[in-house]
Order: sequence, then structure tokens, then C-alpha cells
Amino acid sequence: MRTYRIPELAKKYVDYDMITTHTELPPLANARVRLLYTFLIGQEGFSEAEAENIALAVYLVQLGMDTHDLIDAEPIRKEEGLMRSRQLNVLAGDYFSSLFYELLAGAGRIELISELSSSVCEVNRKKVNLYTKLAQSDLSSEVIFNSQVELNKELYLPISSLIDSAHQHVWLKLLHEVSCCEIAVVHLNNAAVSSVAVGGPSLVNVKHTHDLGNRLLTGQEHYDWVTDVLRQSLERIQQLLSDVQSERLREELRELIQPFVSKLRLLKPVL
Repeated sequence: MRTYRIPELAKKYVDYDMITTHTELPPLANARVRLLYTFLIGQEGFSEAEAENIALAVYLVQLGMDTHDLIDAEPIRKEEGLMRSRQLNVLAGDYFSSLFYELLAGAGRIELISELSSSVCEVNRKKVNLYTKLAQSDLSSEVIFNSQVELNKELYLPISSLIDSAHQHVWLKLLHEVSCCEIAVVHLNNAAVSSVAVGGPSLVNVKHTHDLGNRLLTGQEHYDWVTDVLRQSLERIQQLLSDVQSERLREELRELIQPFVSKLRLLKPVL
């Protein structure tokens, strides 16, 4: 099994004192990026360096979008330290988002620059639509949850063209289920502190978290519903793994979902 090291490779771009001291970076979309890397490294003609380059580029774009989502959109003037932190969040998000141009251009993957740029635009369009709908009407937990899952998947869809036809079906199915697992864990973690996120890894806005919490199921009812979603997604992933012919790929995918399996085992009711 090859060592997955995208988070370590990203440190050279992320670990700057100005960023780590004055900003709070979002949780990293590690499961989706690892899923992407796992499929790329299995493609015929793909070297480890090529797979890492593409996965790292996507990782940094995702980090840039997630960092921007943490920015408080309120126009109210804040004290100087908070304003500086907000400004640095904007700049850090821009910086992370810009790096994929350099990485992909250096690897000769010019076509992916355009495709990922289009995906970023589509993610932002869907975020605006979701917030608009939330402001205009009450949406069910299921509708919001499914919208979050679609947002999580969007950036990774262009990479499907790089995956051979024999694996594309299972790649798309696993991308959906892994996105479900990630969003479910965000909801469950927030439920543990009596709040429900509007976005998840791709759409986390701290202010909106509390403003829109009343749109969703609350308390034990919501917790139980999301727990069931996580359980069902993991069951579907296990079924999908039985269709994977490569033992190497099955083993790496089992390792990828282990944090979700562990989370499910540790869940306790929220009273």
C-alpha cells in the first residue's frame, strides 16, 4: 500500500506564522481528497507524483473555499484584532485557491485548470442558491443535507474524466457516499454542542450556523436521523467495495472509511 501524504505535502503551503497565528483554518476535506488520490494512483500510466500533484491541487482549492466560508459576512465594524483576522482569512483563502494554477500548469494539466475553475464557480452558485432558499422558506433537514452533499461532490466531478471507464461508476458512487459520511459527521459533531451546521466541510459559515439552526430537526430527533444516514452510507460503501476487483484498492478504501466506522461506534445519544 502506498503512503498517503497529501496533508504533509500541503504543509509547505499552509504552515506560515501569519496564517496559523491570526486565522482559524477549517477542517480539511481529507476523505474526499484521499478517495481521489486512491483512484488516480490506480490508473494505468499514472505515476505517484502525477496523482499527488492533482490531489494536492484539489486539496488546496478545497481549503481555499472552506477558508472563505469561515469569513463573517456582517458589515459591522469589529475591534482591530478581529478585523485583521478576517482580512487574513480572505487573503489566505485567495492564496490557497490560487496555488492550483501553479501546480497543474507545472504538471502540464492545463485542461484541469479550466475544469476546476468552472467547478469552483458552480459550487459558489449553488451556495448562493441554498442560502437564498433558506432565507425565503423553511427547508427540511433532508433537503439541506442533500444540498450539502452535492456541494461537497462538485469540485471532484471533473476528475472523473481521468478515471478509466471500468472504475468510473464505483468512483462516483463512493464519492457520493463519502460526502454523505463527511456531512453526517459534521452534523453529529455540531449536535453534540447543540448546534447544526448549514454547510459542512464545503459550506461552513460560523454566523449562519446559529441563525439557521432552527430550520433543521433539533435534539435527539435530528441526531438519530443523521446517525442513521451515516450507518446507511457505510453499509452502501461496504457493498460497493465488493464490486472492486483490485485487492489493493479495496484495502485502501477500507482504511479510508475507518474514521467514519470508528465515529459510528462511539456515538452516544444527545439528550
